[in-house]
Amino acid sequence: MNLRFLETFVRAARLKKMTLAAEELHASQAAISARIAAFEEELGVRVFVREKGKQLSLTPAGAEMLGPAEELLAHARAFTTRFAVTDPRQISIGLSGTVAQAILEPMAETLARHWPNVTVHLRR
Repeated sequence: MNLRFLETFVRAARLKKMTLAAEELHASQAAISARIAAFEEELGVRVFVREKGKQLSLTPAGAEMLGPAEELLAHARAFTTRFAVTDPRQISIGLSGTVAQAILEPMAETLARHWPNVTVHLRR
């Protein structure tokens, strides 16, 4: 089970629009649609019905999954909080290669000059 897909399902279900879920999750609408499709494919069941105005409503199966999905995400957050080793001086940013190269690499260099004790990881 991919937790990112599960989180996408929960956000889309709560917000009732993929575009709003995309904004909240800092992803494109196409990425959100792809995650939902992969989630449905993995489970073998449709979780949303698309209505007029691109409004989403849950199928009966989707409605049944929502509560347990939220519980699972809460457990995952608690697990991370308890066991993740964090360094308050570390920043991690993930974007597409083109954006990272054009924007983030110069930004990381500037941050390193101003705050040499802060580590910036650029993920692609």
